[in-house]
Amino acid sequence: MFPVGQKRSLAGFLIAAAAFPLHSAVAAPFDFSGSLGEGGFTRYVPPVTNPIFNETPLITTEIRPIYFRQKIPSDFPSGGGDIDVVAAQLRVAITNRLGFLATTDGYAWADFDAALPDSSGFADLAVGLKYAVVYDPSAGEVLTLGLRYTLPSGNLDVGTIDLTGYGAGSLHIFASGLKQSGPWQLQGNVGVQQALSGDATSFAYGSAHVSYEILPGLYPLAELNVFLPYDGGDRLPGSQLTGVDVADFGSSDPKNSVTVAGGLRYRPAENVILGGAFEYNVSESADHLMEWRAMFDAVIHF
Repeated sequence: MFPVGQKRSLAGFLIAAAAFPLHSAVAAPFDFSGSLGEGGFTRYVPPVTNPIFNETPLITTEIRPIYFRQKIPSDFPSGGGDIDVVAAQLRVAITNRLGFLATTDGYAWADFDAALPDSSGFADLAVGLKYAVVYDPSAGEVLTLGLRYTLPSGNLDVGTIDLTGYGAGSLHIFASGLKQSGPWQLQGNVGVQQALSGDATSFAYGSAHVSYEILPGLYPLAELNVFLPYDGGDRLPGSQLTGVDVADFGSSDPKNSVTVAGGLRYRPAENVILGGAFEYNVSESADHLMEWRAMFDAVIHF
């Protein structure tokens, strides 16, 4: 993710990258087209919500700029407020089965209505690899396993509470599967985020996506995300404050979270797909940082 001052340079980079595909500059044995190359998958509809953890099972080379606004519930200790996040994710296909990920880096602005001071800062950076253990484009099926490491590199905090940049980082282990059938696409992702020190939250999660191509390049979609903490942190003993995916308060007893979303993807060009979704936290309570979220992205793949 990038702060506002870097938006102009980021836009220039995206335009230049789109005009000069990476795979045209580097020779074999790399296959930067990945799952979308010759004989591969002809349709690509990545999920929109849970952008940090809901990894597509397809192996792609792409840049994905992201923006979302998150509403803080009025009964949260801050009395409400908003969080704005900008991000730019990077994926590189090494072969049609193996891919590199840099997908968590970002910048956030938190505007609280009361009690807590406003804050802004960088999220932690996460890098990793994923590999398609099942890869059958003719059947529209793929199953991918992946591993990421999150570096404690961020500097987002609220008062004396560090929301990023603490501890020894974490490991994200996941499995992601896809089934395409005619205009339908079903996708699921399950995984765990295991903290490597006691001050952060460890949790399991699951995400589901379904989309349908109603017109050429136009895909309404619905998504579901579940977050299940199994080991809280020790930074806020006795607390149940829960940041879902955008922040970690280090509470000793964070709550489960369930979100549902509806949205749309549209492909204006062969290598560009736009997306937007409105997501609502059906488990929202006074301890949850998220009431709803409006999210937009663009996936530029090569």
